[in-house]
Amino acid sequence: MSGIYLHIPFCRQACHYCDFHFSTNLKHVDQLVDAIGREISERKGYLNGDKIETIYFGGGTPSILSQPQLDLLLSRIREHFQVANDAEITLEVNPEDVNLAVINMWKSLGVNRVSLGIQTFNEEKLKYINRRHSSDQAMEAMNLIASNFDNYNADLIYAIPPASEQSWLQDVEKLLSYDPPHVSVYGLTIEQETVFGKWASQGKLTEVSETDNAQEYKLAIEQLESKGYIHYEISNFCRPDFFSRHNTSYWKGAKYLGVGPGAHSYDGDSRSWNIRNNPKYIRSLEEGKFEPTCEELSPANRQNEYVMTRLRNIWGIDLVAFQKMFNADFLKINKPFTDQLFTKKLAIIKEDHFHLTNEGWFLADEISERLMVDA
Repeated sequence: MSGIYLHIPFCRQACHYCDFHFSTNLKHVDQLVDAIGREISERKGYLNGDKIETIYFGGGTPSILSQPQLDLLLSRIREHFQVANDAEITLEVNPEDVNLAVINMWKSLGVNRVSLGIQTFNEEKLKYINRRHSSDQAMEAMNLIASNFDNYNADLIYAIPPASEQSWLQDVEKLLSYDPPHVSVYGLTIEQETVFGKWASQGKLTEVSETDNAQEYKLAIEQLESKGYIHYEISNFCRPDFFSRHNTSYWKGAKYLGVGPGAHSYDGDSRSWNIRNNPKYIRSLEEGKFEPTCEELSPANRQNEYVMTRLRNIWGIDLVAFQKMFNADFLKINKPFTDQLFTKKLAIIKEDHFHLTNEGWFLADEISERLMVDA
């Protein structure tokens, strides 16, 4: 199972999670779409003829793409790759871009799943994180998406200052009133080079404490699981049969081609990534000088990748498969650390699989780092 990820780095606001701030001037958008189309053509052999099961438009604001722009990219993919008839084709969308006409356009081009960036229904917090949409627009978009797509995701962000369990629970309960098939919850992160990072360095923003952050995450888990959602990855919950096929294949180590500025690719033997600078990316393709940076994966790299991705999901580390792939006993080589995890109820063994618990998932990055081997 292979997939294609299209990174569409258009940004209309300085948001906390966006690394790219690229003008949405129509000329610039056309230039970048044309460049991505060229990259698709140039990398048609990357997946060695594997059938494409998932196509994912993500990053920035891909929902501003016009019908000709989306059609160009999808047509280029279908021209150069074998796409499964039932491929999952996902488009990340912002509430302010959603209306019935554009929904019909997306569906006419084959988009069969959308991921809606609600973030919060709280008007004040939407302003605080510099989102363009209002609470009313978020609710209107949810109604339209729920009425027109059987398969969709909605994102919420927790730990938005100031910490408020009541406000967070209201967000979760409001979202659950629409009964979405898939929900993603992410903690607000403050990175140095973003607007929030600058505010924090200037003393204009105080991060939510680790305790409050963890409590809001736990509240989301409790609420969603109580309504029958499967908590199948650290940040992702779904109804049965509505797992994100694209992200699940990534967590299980499937091959994928990433196109666009900053996009990463994986072919089973190596990882490659594109230059992040939009103008330089466009120019490299226009001048025939496009060349992703490539890293061949050593056995240690592969082992670390397997541990890192598997600890994030409910499938966990298959102890039998680990032994076969890496000629090592996972539990034996990681004693006494794994014993500490069991004692602290941060991990469990179930049917020959090593899993982190909900409490362990909150510390997944730290735990993964401790389980890494020298590459």
